[in-house]
Amino acid sequence: MNLLEQQVKKFHHNLDFTQVLEGKGLKWSRGGGKPSNKILNDIFNHQKNWKKGNNEWIEISQESGFSIKKRYDITKYTTRLEDEGLIEITRICIYGSFGNRCYAYKFDDDFYKNELKSIRKNKCIIQKRTKSKTHEKRNKIENEELYEIIKNKSEKIVIDYDRLEKEIDIENGEIMAEVSFICGGFVKEEGHHIYDDANGRIYSPWIETTKEFRPFIKNKDGKVLVDIDIKSSHPTLLLSLYDKFDYKKFAEDNKAAKKAWNGYRAFRDIKQGGDGVAPTGRIPEPEKERLKYKKVLEEDIYTFLQKEVNSKIKHKAYGRDDIKRMFSAFLNSSSWLDEETLSHLSFRTKHNKINEVGQTFIREFPYLFELMKIAATEDQSEILSKKGEPCIGIGLMKIESKLMRPVFEELAKKNLFFIPCHDGVLVEEDAAKLAKNKILSSIKSFGIQPHESMVKVNYT
Repeated sequence: MNLLEQQVKKFHHNLDFTQVLEGKGLKWSRGGGKPSNKILNDIFNHQKNWKKGNNEWIEISQESGFSIKKRYDITKYTTRLEDEGLIEITRICIYGSFGNRCYAYKFDDDFYKNELKSIRKNKCIIQKRTKSKTHEKRNKIENEELYEIIKNKSEKIVIDYDRLEKEIDIENGEIMAEVSFICGGFVKEEGHHIYDDANGRIYSPWIETTKEFRPFIKNKDGKVLVDIDIKSSHPTLLLSLYDKFDYKKFAEDNKAAKKAWNGYRAFRDIKQGGDGVAPTGRIPEPEKERLKYKKVLEEDIYTFLQKEVNSKIKHKAYGRDDIKRMFSAFLNSSSWLDEETLSHLSFRTKHNKINEVGQTFIREFPYLFELMKIAATEDQSEILSKKGEPCIGIGLMKIESKLMRPVFEELAKKNLFFIPCHDGVLVEEDAAKLAKNKILSSIKSFGIQPHESMVKVNYT
């Protein structure tokens, strides 16, 4: 067995915050030092893997984002760390992508500049890996047969330790901490943990691995792996709203609203500063906008939004990944149907970035935005988070899961290798054409006219 593989299987590698924690009265044994150390490492690892590695706000789910699983302990020790000036917390609860309770965290700026730098230079602490406690009974996907198939397929992909050892500095404790953090899902004693969330999204060690580390994962059988997914999945799914809107019903409802308007209401409206004219629900002609939106999707909607946003601001130019993250936050807002649609989201990405992306989308596609609001109002049951908050992103995730499930079932029926990837699927090269065609036909079944450009094929 490769020495690196032994280390990853046997140990957790973490940064050592012992000295600073003990200086704050958080002793390692029975003083809260150990869980506090885990929390600090969780924040550090999330920043490295889901942001740019700087001291940026990072949203972490209390259900699945921390090494500590008891919410009471997370609240207790994050509060203590905040009081001691080691971290900062946004005390605004976010309902994240899966409807989970999230808060945003980062290190205290002074601590990050003055002390974390020296901590990172020292060796990491090495903790023995204990048997992980999974929640398969609670989270295991309902279709038992599909669950077993996906679990067996998932366990055919493994870490390429030989390549990893050649390309990374295994003497660097910080890198080893990252390897341990990323590869942890592949080395659990009870096998790969496969589960789904309330929106039907299926998770596995592969989908939880950051893209930078995926090249270090290989198929046991030596087959070439191909990642096939829907390009700009959520914006693409919004395309169906143009065709699903009931124009006839809207016209009838609008006519009825005009009829209900009477002289008394008109008089009251004038008295309150209005013009006394019956309100209308006129929606602009959609066809021209639909064609524009479809063309933007075929090229790249995030690059389009990036160009539009950057043309309106002077202080900074945003990258495509920033725009994509901001657009996702716009969709995943828990109250985007409120009158002040976007202002409350500014803390998520700082400096009001989300307003710029959201407002650009609304300005460029006003008709689609109106259709999004109408669809959400008519069927809120499909867009509610666990806490009952409306979130259009959740509705899109549910549609995405329903769209991809027939693809997984078809590949399972043919006994082909596949790993679910939310808006796509990981397959062996021989099954790439079949998977792509099945995704396109599934898109069509949801009322969207498919186009070849809607599906991306990436060789890993």
